[in-house]
Amino acid sequence: MNRTRVMRATIFTSVVLATLAMAERHLTMIDSRPVAETTVSTIPDTIQLWFSQDLEPTINRIALEGPTGEVKLGKTEPAAGDGSSMMVPVAETLSDGTYTVSWRAAGNDGHPVRGRFRFNVESGR
Repeated sequence: MNRTRVMRATIFTSVVLATLAMAERHLTMIDSRPVAETTVSTIPDTIQLWFSQDLEPTINRIALEGPTGEVKLGKTEPAAGDGSSMMVPVAETLSDGTYTVSWRAAGNDGHPVRGRFRFNVESGR
């Protein structure tokens, strides 16, 4: 009986460790400016995203939608000197309201990953 418990615990631990190792290989967004799910009082002129690994630059894309629809952005580029970050200039002044950032990126494994988050602008103008 004790041997069975040890064997089950060993198998369970192995499965958990293998799952964690595989999860580390996949790209995840780890930070953003503006910070995801926050309210900002200063209107952002760029959007920048940081990821868990270096990016494949040909796949990166950031889009922004606001209270009145799609917001005009510049070209999504790798951040200077940081292979795990991408940024895009905001080509128009944002009004107060809720904005949704949608992104697509790929890391070392080459598989595209997508995500989205919101932030609010309350500039007090």
